[in-house]
Parts: sequence; C-alpha cells; structure tokens
Amino acid sequence: MKIGVIGVGKMGHGLVRQLLAAKHAVTIWNRSRDALKALVAEGARAADDVSDALQGEVALSLLFDEVAVQSVLMSAEGLAKSRRGCVHVCMSTLSLVFAKKLKARHAELGLGYVGAPMLGRPEAAAAGHRRSRGARP
Repeated sequence: MKIGVIGVGKMGHGLVRQLLAAKHAVTIWNRSRDALKALVAEGARAADDVSDALQGEVALSLLFDEVAVQSVLMSAEGLAKSRRGCVHVCMSTLSLVFAKKLKARHAELGLGYVGAPMLGRPEAAAAGHRRSRGARP
C-alpha cells in the first residue's frame, strides 16, 4: 500500500519502521525535517509538504495535540490538497467538538476519516505490539 505518515516523533518512528518492514511504500512528513533522516535512510520517502503524505491510499497522523492537528491538517497545504478517496486515520487525542469538525471537513473534501487515538509506549510501537481490550500485559 501507499501510506503517508504525518508526525514521526517517538511513536511515529516505530510505526514507520513496522510499515517499511511490511514492504509498504511510506511517505513521511514532520514539522522538524531532522526527524526524517533516519527513516529516509531506511527506505521512507520524505514529503516536501504535508499534502504529499496525503496522496496515498491511507494517511496516518500522529500529531501531538489538537492544536498541531489544526495547524497542520486544516492549513491550506493540508487536507485540502490531499488525494480524494484517501482515508485519514487520526491517531491524536482530540476533543469531541474538534473531532466532529475534522470529520465534517473530511466529508466536504471526499476523504475518509477514522479517529483512532494511539495509546501506549514508543517501545511497543517499534516492536509492533498490539493489545486488544481485555488483554493482559
């Protein structure tokens, strides 16, 4: 699959490595370009702007908070320039009010939207650990 990842901090690094290991074509974007270097060396493609990471079949965003989601994805370079039909999986923790606005904006633009806040530790993401509800550590 062609997958974009927006925000490659501690959690994003591990997730991108898992996607690359599974042989997906991964395009990455981060506000700090230095965070991209190691992942590009491992096979990811660095996006010139955030909309480049929204051109695949799926885009995962792991932005720090609602303010970051607002400034990055609701900007002129963000969702408005994404590929129609792309499914955006927002892994940030958002307020219900903002999540509803984000979902409505996706619908206006012909994009899929999934709210899936990511919980856990960076080490677990890097190892590809998944826990289902009720699972024991």
